[in-house]
Amino acid sequence: MTLTPVQAHQMRIRAAQGSAAAALDERQRALHWLHVQKGLLAGIQSHQARHAHKAQALPEITPYLDGVLAAAEKLAGEGAAVPADPVVAHAAIWAIDAADWPLALRLNAHLIAHSLPAPDEFERSAATAFADLMSDAALTGRMSAGQSVPLMQQVLHITQEQDMPDPARAKVHKAIAYGLAGKTMLAGQAGDWAALDAAALQMALHHLTHAEQFDPECGVKKDIAAVQKLLRAATPESGESAATADAEKAGESSAARPRKNAGAGKATPRASARR
Repeated sequence: MTLTPVQAHQMRIRAAQGSAAAALDERQRALHWLHVQKGLLAGIQSHQARHAHKAQALPEITPYLDGVLAAAEKLAGEGAAVPADPVVAHAAIWAIDAADWPLALRLNAHLIAHSLPAPDEFERSAATAFADLMSDAALTGRMSAGQSVPLMQQVLHITQEQDMPDPARAKVHKAIAYGLAGKTMLAGQAGDWAALDAAALQMALHHLTHAEQFDPECGVKKDIAAVQKLLRAATPESGESAATADAEKAGESSAARPRKNAGAGKATPRASARR
């Protein structure tokens, strides 16, 4: 189903326009596309090959997806319910597999905003599937070090009001923290907490502690200890400054108190006059 630019434009317009007949026609075409793609994927065993196939196939249906999202925005603006669309639901997941992060964010934000379901085979909410799969992509190095932190921060923002299992929420926080250090779950990608400045270490600690709070078994205890140690080492001057300030205050207080000497208690006439 390779489309010319003109055909893609026409599909986008028909999917978004108010004509029920035109929208139904495009929906049937899209459902046929989905049926064909699922059949092709069923014959591919390699996960990497499946991901590559999805990356190649998604541009064929993107004009339809754009039209559906435009129509949904119009419906929502009129206060009407946005209907579920299995093509959009599958494309939202496939975009993650295809590493098309902008499309993944758009489609999953659409599903979550309108309380629409993930594909039936996932047996979990759209928010949970989105959080799980994006976290897995970050933690297994499918996102670059420069991508993972801003992408996972958007995932956290999109899903923050959604109910989901605590371990799924923990993985999002863990992925953000690991992304700061360029760390993944893969061998040879241990990252470098020591390369972070104090502000980044504080941010990492924030997300690591949240991850442990949501799931004590998520495997970040050693990371928390390492980051805390680096933070203590990064700010020794603060402790010294506090000690110096305390010493200075103690000295000022001591200087302010009358000093006792051998003649203490024997006031001179002049001293008495001053009182």
